[in-house]
Amino acid sequence: FAYAVAKKHIKKSPFAEVAMVGKMRAGKPQLRVEEAKRFTDTGLRYFETTKNPLAVAALVAITMGPRASEVLNRSVRDLDNGGKILVIDSGKNERAKRRLDVPLFLQPILLGLAQGREPLAKLFGLNEKGRPWRRQSLYSTVRRICKEAKVPEVCTHSLRGFWATTSVQIGTPSQAVAATLGHGSFAITERHYAAPGS
Repeated sequence: FAYAVAKKHIKKSPFAEVAMVGKMRAGKPQLRVEEAKRFTDTGLRYFETTKNPLAVAALVAITMGPRASEVLNRSVRDLDNGGKILVIDSGKNERAKRRLDVPLFLQPILLGLAQGREPLAKLFGLNEKGRPWRRQSLYSTVRRICKEAKVPEVCTHSLRGFWATTSVQIGTPSQAVAATLGHGSFAITERHYAAPGS
């Protein structure tokens, strides 16, 4: 409506007088450390039994902190240096370009997903219709793992928040946490991701 007013299509926005009531919520519920361990163990078992690559995508989200879209858009060539680095070459903004360290336990699993595939193929494969996975599919997998792990059902973005919170708690410098998440400053990380008191 601001655009319509600026272009003189209308005289005044019908929402000009609307004021927000209450306090804006920031952040999403996060798992505790013990719950995250159960989530990770359950995710590994789920992948071993079903070979569903989205279980691995969920583990990438909780152990490395990328956005859901950043996980799902990775190609085989983004797994670099013998599986030690995951390259994020595009994203929400210019700061989204970064190189993430892959946890040791995930390196052979990701290399297994990449093995024998074309460099530009999607690292986590395609869905049953031959199309790239959608974020909703990853969300459903995260919820399923939560249910099987008997932990609170969180969303994929909450896993990113968990990573930020635990990184701050173990003493990772705040700017390094912000940079790994693709944020310009720690203020954004603190407001939306790191749990209060961390």
